[in-house]
Amino acid sequence: TLHLDPCLPRTWPRAAVTLRYGAARYEIAIENPDGVSRGVVRLQLDGVTLPVSAARIALVDDGVVHQVAVVLGAARPDSR
Repeated sequence: TLHLDPCLPRTWPRAAVTLRYGAARYEIAIENPDGVSRGVVRLQLDGVTLPVSAARIALVDDGVVHQVAVVLGAARPDSR
C-alpha cells in the first residue's frame, strides 16, 4: 500500500515522481494550485477518483503503467 501525504515547498506548483513496484510503474503527478505545503484534496488512480480521507493506493505488481493524480489544496469549509 502506498500512503500519499506529500509535503512540497509552497512555491512549487507541481512535482512528479515515478515509483516502480515489481513490473508495475506508478507515475505520480502532484499539483499544488493553492500554493500550500500539504493537504490532499483530490486523488485519482487511472482516472478514477479515490477517497482522500485515507489517501492510500493498493500497489499491484501487474506490469501496467498507472497514473496517479494528487491535488494539494486548502481545506474548504462545507457550504450549507
